[in-house]
Amino acid sequence: MHTAAYYILEEVWDEFNGNWENLAFEMEFLISKFANKPIEEIFKIETEDIKEGIERETIVQQRVNQGFFPFSIVIF
Repeated sequence: MHTAAYYILEEVWDEFNGNWENLAFEMEFLISKFANKPIEEIFKIETEDIKEGIERETIVQQRVNQGFFPFSIVIF
């Protein structure tokens, strides 16, 4: 028989398992909320050093069918 705490922990595990970034964000958010201070103040984040993000398009070339050569040497 499982307790209510077990089911709560299971729910938290299901939500954050494999999603560690969101877990870290939620943890920092809740600490900030309960301390009634901004996240930047609690975790000593310097916002002056953060630069505005930009986007760019890139084209990537990737080699394919590379298994043929070693395979052909092994067979012949």
